[in-house]
This record gives sequence, C-alpha cells and structure tokens, in this order.
Amino acid sequence: MSEQQRLVSVDRPRCPYCHEDLEQGQVKAGCSECMAWHHAECWQEHGACSACGATVEGSPRDAEPVDPVLGKVVTLLQAGDELAAVRHYAEHKQVDLKTAKDAVDALARGALAAAGGARPRGGPLDAQLEDELRAGRKLAAIARYRELHGGSLKDAKEAVEALQVELGVPHSTPDVALLMMLVGCLVAVLVAAAFFVLSAR
Repeated sequence: MSEQQRLVSVDRPRCPYCHEDLEQGQVKAGCSECMAWHHAECWQEHGACSACGATVEGSPRDAEPVDPVLGKVVTLLQAGDELAAVRHYAEHKQVDLKTAKDAVDALARGALAAAGGARPRGGPLDAQLEDELRAGRKLAAIARYRELHGGSLKDAKEAVEALQVELGVPHSTPDVALLMMLVGCLVAVLVAAAFFVLSAR
C-alpha cells in the first residue's frame, strides 16, 4: 500500500466516486491529502481520489494545505482526535464550537478538500466561486461548485458552507436573488388574492 492510500475503519457518509453511502465500520480507502473516504473497490477502480484527484502513486508531500490551521486539523483527524481538531479549529479561526464542528466534519468528509481546502500546489480556489461566496450569493456559489466538481446538491451545499467558514464568510448572509424571488412570490399571491376578492363581489 502506498503513502497515498491507507485503509481505515471510520464512519463517513458517502463515497465521492460512486456517491453511495459508506456503512459504519466498513473498511474504506482514505486519501491522505484530503481525507476523502472511498469504498476500497472504488479507489482501486478509479486509481485516484475522486475528491481531489490525488493518485495512488503520488506523495502526500505534493499537497500543501491552503491554511496551516487546516493542515493541523487534517493531521489531528488522521490521528483520530476529532475533539482536538474541533478545538484547534475553533481557537485559531475564532469561531464557536458548533461552527468549528461543522467545518471539521466537512473537512473529514473531503468536501472542503474537493472545494479547495487542501489542493495541490498552484491550485487556487476558483475565482468565480470565491467571488460568489464573498458577495453573499450562496445559491450561485453552489451552482458554480457543481459545475466544477459535479456531485449532488447536498454535497455541493455542504462544500460551499465549509468554504464559507474557510473564507470567513458568514453563513447567514442572505442570497439577494432568493430574497427577491420570495418577495416576488409574496406580491403575486397578494395580487391574486386581491383579484379573487374583488371578482367575487
């Protein structure tokens, strides 16, 4: 077995290659670059990590965390110390424990890495995706993430939320397009109700 791949028994929700659930206690192949967990047979079939593209023959030294805090969190996760990883993230990113736990969970699933949390040298975060996030356009960011990485809507949403934490963008930033759509729907309902009441007379 190479440095790139190690077999572990952990509870992770979904294989990024086949998108099927990973059963608790099942032996899985884990990417040492981004911590994405795969079914062992999926890793063998694909020959690389489906989340970050690292190859079996590659070396973990080819990857460089974007952020030293994330690098330490990955190291703690690989050592099996999730609690220390959450505390380290919360302390160094100055966020509450719930936010830190959500970010560490996303990192453990490989979502953060697939979205740019740990990527090969010279692999910057997509500029359009980052612009959408910083402008508070979460829905557009999710759509852009899916264009770049594929996957389910749920996975894209989780990855974008993890990126929001990484970039320091608040989760509560409303998406202006969504708010405008909701206001438009409310106005349409009120107009229809007024028309119905007036025509009933």
